Amino acid sequence: MAKEEYSTISGYRFSLLFLVLLSALFLALCLLSGFSLLGLIDLTGSLVVVFLKPFGVPVVYEDTVMAVTISGFKMLINSECTAIDFLLIFSVAVIASPSHNISYKIKGILAGGVIIVFLNVLRIAVLGVTGASFPAIFDFVHTYLWQGVFVIAVFFIWLSWNQGPSADKTLLKFCSVAIFVSFIAILGLQLVMEFYLNVLASISEGAFNAFLSSNFFVTATKETITYHRSWNSLTFPISVDVFDSSIFFALTIASAKANDIARLAVKLVCGMGLLSLVHLIFAMVVGYLFIQEVSIESELSINTAYLIRVYSITIPVLLWALMSTNKWTWLRECNPPVKSESL
Repeated sequence: MAKEEYSTISGYRFSLLFLVLLSALFLALCLLSGFSLLGLIDLTGSLVVVFLKPFGVPVVYEDTVMAVTISGFKMLINSECTAIDFLLIFSVAVIASPSHNISYKIKGILAGGVIIVFLNVLRIAVLGVTGASFPAIFDFVHTYLWQGVFVIAVFFIWLSWNQGPSADKTLLKFCSVAIFVSFIAILGLQLVMEFYLNVLASISEGAFNAFLSSNFFVTATKETITYHRSWNSLTFPISVDVFDSSIFFALTIASAKANDIARLAVKLVCGMGLLSLVHLIFAMVVGYLFIQEVSIESELSINTAYLIRVYSITIPVLLWALMSTNKWTWLRECNPPVKSESL
């Protein structure tokens, strides 16, 4: 009788390689001048116009100010609006995936890249219509809701490429449930955000004053942590990074078995603890730069903020994967099962 066993070694190797390559690529991107992405910004704005025109939606892209106006609602387009972050994350995930040849990876990056660009154009179009029709919820949809949805969508594209022809409706159902749970998790996080950020602020303040004698204090609102000294202050909009934790909850709940609630609860609690540690590290890093009087306009501060955003997106996904109880069977096409015969 044949028994299939899936090794977790490839999974851990993939995670390590993914983080190393991702860090290297984004650090390289940080060294590029902002002008290097002007062409991509113009392309994004132009594609939004091309996409909405057939629907009769009034839309104009102004390349001189890099802004797109949809039904009278004006939005500035910067480098992050081009989906360059997600394109690089997806590309690194494809490159780091084991047991696929170079040709298949190149095709995957090209095809996946086209889909991601289309999803980003759709995102901007929806945001413009939302801003014009429902301005009260624009910030929430823009900053929080679309972020989680986009991450899970990119994750779905990668899994579909990874499994190839064997991908089935189960994968689509999994990602659909994950997107729904992500929305619920975002609403839940919003309810406890101010309390949570106050806890992070208190721990950060205590740690810095105890070990560095920094003699400063930290306060929190529902969206930010602010570091104060007698002569200046610095505000860190950390809630955006915290909301990315919804990705972990979404993937974990979506992949859970209905009859294994106890294991699910343990995974959620452990995950929350680890993600809280990550958020505390984010807060401590920013606080340390503030104590060292590093200018927020310096390359170090800008690159640090950029990497924090990247890690806040990717760490919840990797954490879910590393805590997965199915021994990385979702990587089965990359890591063929080892068959052993039992007599």
